[in-house]
Amino acid sequence: MRDQNVAIVEGRLVRDPELKESSKGNTVMKFSIASNGYGSKKSYDGRSESVSYFDVIAWKEVADLYQEKLKKGQAVRVIGCLSQWRWKDDSGNFRSKISIVAQNIDFPYQKKKPASF
Repeated sequence: MRDQNVAIVEGRLVRDPELKESSKGNTVMKFSIASNGYGSKKSYDGRSESVSYFDVIAWKEVADLYQEKLKKGQAVRVIGCLSQWRWKDDSGNFRSKISIVAQNIDFPYQKKKPASF
């Protein structure tokens, strides 16, 4: 059996992306998206709704391509894989974080121009 690690999440940017340079000089872009779903809270019409927040990391090629196009509140679809980081904090406690490493970013609600022939 071959292991698979694919994540597809649609939502809206919580804030403008943060651009940094890695220790090796590569561009890295970080942002979070909020995705509405169904959970334990009851809404006014009786349906259960919840919001989940996902941290996204985009490395050089993807970051360079999308850094000017992403703004707070914008709807996006992120396709990538999950990556887990583990470390020990200053108190000696083990910590862990899972983020989506973006391989593609799409704008699902953006009107597309019709193809010209």
